[in-house]
Amino acid sequence: MCPHAALRARAYPAEAMLDVPLGFRAAPFRAQPTQNTRYTIQVSPDDCTGCGLCVSACPVQDVDTGIKPLQMEPTDSVRTTENQNFAFFDQLPEGDRIHAHLDVKGSQLLEPLFEFSGACTACGEAPYIKLLTQLFGDRLVIANATGCSSIFGGNLPTTPYTVNDNGRGPAWSNSLFEDNAEFGMGLRLGSDHQQHTAQALLRDLAPHLPAALVEELLTASQADDAGIAAQRNRVRLLLSALRAVPGEAARNLEQLSDLLVQRSVWAIGGDGWAYDIGFGGLDHVLAQGRKVNILVLDTGVYSNTGGQQSKATPLGASARFAAGGKRSARKDLALMAMTYGNVYVAQVAMGAKDSQTVKALVEAEAHPGPSLVIAYAHCIAHGFAMSAGLEHQHDVVASGAWPLFRFDPARTLRGEPALKLESGEPTLSITDFMRSEGRFGWLDQAPPHVAEHIRNVAAADIQTRRALYHQLATLRPPEAPKRGT
Repeated sequence: MCPHAALRARAYPAEAMLDVPLGFRAAPFRAQPTQNTRYTIQVSPDDCTGCGLCVSACPVQDVDTGIKPLQMEPTDSVRTTENQNFAFFDQLPEGDRIHAHLDVKGSQLLEPLFEFSGACTACGEAPYIKLLTQLFGDRLVIANATGCSSIFGGNLPTTPYTVNDNGRGPAWSNSLFEDNAEFGMGLRLGSDHQQHTAQALLRDLAPHLPAALVEELLTASQADDAGIAAQRNRVRLLLSALRAVPGEAARNLEQLSDLLVQRSVWAIGGDGWAYDIGFGGLDHVLAQGRKVNILVLDTGVYSNTGGQQSKATPLGASARFAAGGKRSARKDLALMAMTYGNVYVAQVAMGAKDSQTVKALVEAEAHPGPSLVIAYAHCIAHGFAMSAGLEHQHDVVASGAWPLFRFDPARTLRGEPALKLESGEPTLSITDFMRSEGRFGWLDQAPPHVAEHIRNVAAADIQTRRALYHQLATLRPPEAPKRGT
């Protein structure tokens, strides 16, 4: 949950613990059968903003006292010691991507390639981007719409995107509000075109290269990190073999050989882009059927430019240009995308169900067509202490205002409903949720009949949408017609 990647987890061989600083903490790693693996959670005190989200997220506490093992301390009291510990931690072996389990625990043992950004303290958007870099690593290609994520993602001359020990990292570029989805599509099309060119050159040069190597380069699966690592090793062998092959075609293939490795292309931006200014382009990209992943960091407001309402702003919330509260329901972008039938769609909230968030991102990347993941992100514009962001993510799901689900077209091939609801019946009234956030505070000052009307309409909207989603979650695909004799 750490927005700035100042808190890290690592599992490593016990023999790596040489010259350990006094006070460095390690424990046996119980998630593997080996008895020789240690586990450490370590903070970088100079990069921690003190937001407290880690303490909020920590699942362990003393049964009698309720005290958690993770506690906030004054920086000056721990800086020297923990800087030494972090320096030692930082040189320990990174997690093994090839054998990693891409679940909650396994993903956090992988190196984040997005760190120490200029995002707000306790930002709700940054953890999703950090997780994306942990899941897909240095093969990420990101088209970033203008907004909060582009500002803290590219506040040059520094950048929070970094490289691994091999010198590789995500490729990132910023585009405008109105065309970021098309920009991401262009990155996908350009990458695919270069890959096809490289494959054509490889086929032309096949008589001069090892036959088995050519066949594997063209057909081997790259569905996971093991496949990606194997393909990169084949590319190294290819470059070595090409040195003995004369001619312009061989030189061109040397330049394009990296494109034989699959890229993970993501268009990222806020709800102002996805629901409003860039919606036409986003819809166009979803309709093309190409493998472009879209991640919407949904704060329900134009966060970066001062908190103006967007079509994602929930009913009743105040914002700039909606000081008297938004009087229409939020746009259901997910439902609109589902109507295409071939688009992978998920709605997630990391603070409510982190395992579902990880599954959705992994499935979105594995889906052969377009994908759309809409991620709830708490924001300072919501009007509460950001240190309570994860509780508010939990509560918005518990109120029914933000249902969690995954719509996977692949399920229909198995005769199952494509939609899977993953949040239960509401356990918190929408009125109680509204009263916990400042953006709905105007309701307490409004005439009682106005406030009652807004709350009733909001509750009815939740019930109507939930009934619709329930119906879709039971809708099985029709059986294929049998052939006549």
